[in-house]
Amino acid sequence: MSVHAAPRTPTRPHLTMMYAIHDAFRRDAALLMYAAQELTEPGPGATGENGTPGDLSAIKDHWVRFSGYLAAHQMTEDIVLWPAVRAHCRANAWHMRLLDAMEDDHSRLLPLTEQVDDALAGDDRPAVRRSTEDFCLFLLAHLDREEMEALPLVLATVTAEAWAVFEREQRRQLGAAWAADFYPWLLDGAPEDTRREALRRLPVARRLAFHALWRPRYAQRLRRCAPVAG
Repeated sequence: MSVHAAPRTPTRPHLTMMYAIHDAFRRDAALLMYAAQELTEPGPGATGENGTPGDLSAIKDHWVRFSGYLAAHQMTEDIVLWPAVRAHCRANAWHMRLLDAMEDDHSRLLPLTEQVDDALAGDDRPAVRRSTEDFCLFLLAHLDREEMEALPLVLATVTAEAWAVFEREQRRQLGAAWAADFYPWLLDGAPEDTRREALRRLPVARRLAFHALWRPRYAQRLRRCAPVAG
């Protein structure tokens, strides 16, 4: 389990977005664990305006975006991607068990997510730290397992048509204004080749909006949430 990407094999171009999303989740998990630790063990200069450790409001803002994108992504995997793989693997018991494990991980993440929600709603700083660590460590292990074991199977079985359905459903899950909020979040700190490939998928007008409007607005929001942004 790591906050960094698992070793990757050569991929078709459309897997760039899958890896970019996973890396954004890893980035946010690392930031969240650091910020939650600061709630109970603040370093120098880590106190908020009222003299209390850390900034719980910034963590709440970060968590809403992080957990929302994760829920949309995993819902799309469950209703589109894994069924598409299953259709090609019914005769292989090992592959079916692997897909069962992916879906089971998603189910196990739900109560961990709810624990973070409850801790944040109750402004319980020790509980926020415990629940975010439990959630993030499980998520990071799941992402590693998915990339090392499930995505090679996805590459071998999922057609271009099924990928198009997956991408359309993910956009639907993210909502009508998905691109303006999602792309700056996704590409925050991403390598240049990932950024270039992801932006290539947008119409020219939206690429221009990303540079002129979406990314500056995202950067401004990050400055307001500096305890989480790092």
